[in-house]
Amino acid sequence: AGIPEITQLNFNVQAKNYSLQRLPVQLPDTADIAGNLDFSGQVTGKPTAPNIIGKLGLRNFQVQEFAFEPLLTGNVNSESGQGLSLDVAGVKERIAINLDGNNRPKSFLVQWQQALLSGAATGSDWGVNVANFPLKALNIAVPANTPLSPGGVRGLLTANLQINSQTLATAGNIAIEKPELGRIKGDRFRTQLRYDNNTFVLSDSELRKGESRYSFDANIKPWAKKPQLRAKINIEKGNIQDFLNAAQIFDMEDFQRGLK
Repeated sequence: AGIPEITQLNFNVQAKNYSLQRLPVQLPDTADIAGNLDFSGQVTGKPTAPNIIGKLGLRNFQVQEFAFEPLLTGNVNSESGQGLSLDVAGVKERIAINLDGNNRPKSFLVQWQQALLSGAATGSDWGVNVANFPLKALNIAVPANTPLSPGGVRGLLTANLQINSQTLATAGNIAIEKPELGRIKGDRFRTQLRYDNNTFVLSDSELRKGESRYSFDANIKPWAKKPQLRAKINIEKGNIQDFLNAAQIFDMEDFQRGLK
């Protein structure tokens, strides 16, 4: 009581090795973010919606399992009601993000190791491109006690997708080099994907394993009360040994796992 209210800011700010987890902003609950930042610039405007302009450095930046180069440097420009642009880069890796005046994403680009992820919004529709993304980094395990277990999801993902941000309806092309789904392993996988109304539709799909080629169309409802899978499969130049190796079947006792 009695202290004058601060209505405007006009600061020159220098920060070094400041923990991201100590920032006075609400980070997404689903993102496990770690690292420190350097900042040299100006903070002006209203305390509740400041403008931030300056040079930014991210040290040992990590999101979930994705650890970036030790130092990414660049610029940040955030103006109240106008949006935000952030662009930092290291020797080979880069993060660039643009938000609109309502803090909704307009575009993004992430280069991480050999992977490239980019996207741009047109209204509620997103065009997303993925190249050379290692699925192993997502650390997805196949549920235990299934014919596919043990194991996880592996491979090098390339994809071009159109995604509706409101309904999550998705369409596009997917290709995976050295795909693995638990015990099932292959050399190459590709498909045309559509997702809508909790249903995945895979068309013009192909899995190659050695000399074997498995082409199929499938309709999958994984989140129904009783999950459903319908598929039409064609085997060309099939090699039974490739199939048995893919399913990790080497002895007659292995059939006791419940192969159908």
